[in-house]
Amino acid sequence: MAWTEQQQAAIDARGKSLVVSAAAGSGKTSVLVTRITELLADPSEAYPAEKTVVVTFTNDAAAEVRTRLNTVLGAKLQAEPDNAWLSRQFTLLQSMKVSTIHSFCFDFLREHSAALPVSAGFRIMDATEETVLRNEAAKQTVTAFCETAQRDDAAKAALELLYDAFCGNSDDALEKMVLALYHLEEDTPFGEYLLRDAAAQCDGNGMETAAKAELSAVLTDASQLYNTAMQMLKPVGTENQINGIADEQIQLSHMISALNSDDLPLLGKRLAAMSFANLRFTGKKYPELMQTVKALRNHARTLLKSLAKWAVPLQYAPEDLPRHAALLLAADRLVRDFSERLMNMKQERDAIGFSDAISMTLALTAARGEDGNVTKTPLAEEASAQYACIMIDEFQDADNQQDLIFRMLSHGGSAQKYGDNLFVVGDSKQCIYRFRNANPQNFYRAMRESAPYHSKVLTENTCIHLNRNFRSAEEVIAAVNLIFSRLMTEAVGEIRYDETQELVQGAVYPPAWPDMRYRILL
Repeated sequence: MAWTEQQQAAIDARGKSLVVSAAAGSGKTSVLVTRITELLADPSEAYPAEKTVVVTFTNDAAAEVRTRLNTVLGAKLQAEPDNAWLSRQFTLLQSMKVSTIHSFCFDFLREHSAALPVSAGFRIMDATEETVLRNEAAKQTVTAFCETAQRDDAAKAALELLYDAFCGNSDDALEKMVLALYHLEEDTPFGEYLLRDAAAQCDGNGMETAAKAELSAVLTDASQLYNTAMQMLKPVGTENQINGIADEQIQLSHMISALNSDDLPLLGKRLAAMSFANLRFTGKKYPELMQTVKALRNHARTLLKSLAKWAVPLQYAPEDLPRHAALLLAADRLVRDFSERLMNMKQERDAIGFSDAISMTLALTAARGEDGNVTKTPLAEEASAQYACIMIDEFQDADNQQDLIFRMLSHGGSAQKYGDNLFVVGDSKQCIYRFRNANPQNFYRAMRESAPYHSKVLTENTCIHLNRNFRSAEEVIAAVNLIFSRLMTEAVGEIRYDETQELVQGAVYPPAWPDMRYRILL
């Protein structure tokens, strides 16, 4: 098979981690299988099958990779039947870790079951069974808390807060809240700290500090935009235009003044009262300059309107934040009780669910200190030495916990950086597991932190782009271009200039046009 230059580079590059951004139809699976095969087949590479890990996101994908590896490596062995290394690798291939991420984590937990609340022979629960357990645990949790509140004043105060905020005449709302918060926590790295951290932000100055930083950045940007617009407008603008911009600048200066004096309630009132004049920037004189002024002012106005969400919270922050802190701590108490009850139920059945596979593996490989810093556990240090190479397909579908697990299991990896024995492949445009909290930003981060490809001997983590689509025949591409050409010449569609220069959802873009500022509205 004739490989492109980029494909060959992705197959041959050695020495550090490699991130491959692979567009649809770019042959990424063939590249992945060929790379693995060459690593396994060459004894000088020192990649024993038992120390090589391949992770996918579906069972079908894992089965396809394993089948292809068997076929390609089997063909190599037939050509070299006396090759002892190849024979050994082919034999071990049958037990090599080629699986979904959940299967990988279940196996990891069984290998390190001494640190688990269940035995190495634990059973995997299906979603229906786990839902029943969760509902029962939530009911028991709320009932027990109500009973405790009858004899404990602190629990009574917490319960009254929760009832006042979430309940009517039924405990159902409280049970739903517990389930929802637990679901949020289990999908977040170290989610058990989520509510307590938020309470600390409310109780101290953390939330105010974060809010002021965001507000300051936006107000500063808006002020600079207005200043530039006014400088351009003054020599040529009408009195109405100049006065309109000046009035908005004055309102903005009052907001900045309130922020600088730490008067957040006043800032909230001024945000709520912010108004914008109905200004027109048209005319035959200086059309380009007027369009620039209009764009600057519109952008500033958009920034200020984005701050409207802060208007009410800022006005009532002094009274609300302490109450929110108390609510968060009360909710955290319930969720902690629920979590313990649910795990006890699972322990009695010697069973865990799919979400447990991820959260328990993360707990074994990463630790969070009191200062909030995340470090590699001794077990992760030991385990990472066992993996010569970790290959992850469809990396854009990894969530934050999964991403952190593989950083911790990679050679030299940490919470801050990826290690040097990873090979990850992905395409951010094909992220299909957002409903399971997939975060394509992890893939962007991996690309951003990697250097451009220069040679197959890598001295730092590197990124390669596979952009050529081998699925679309030239005839198909030619037909698509012909259709758009006819749309242009026969005026089937209406062509408009898109000032934002952004892709518009639902719009059709001619693939042959390098400039996408135009869209066709059919």
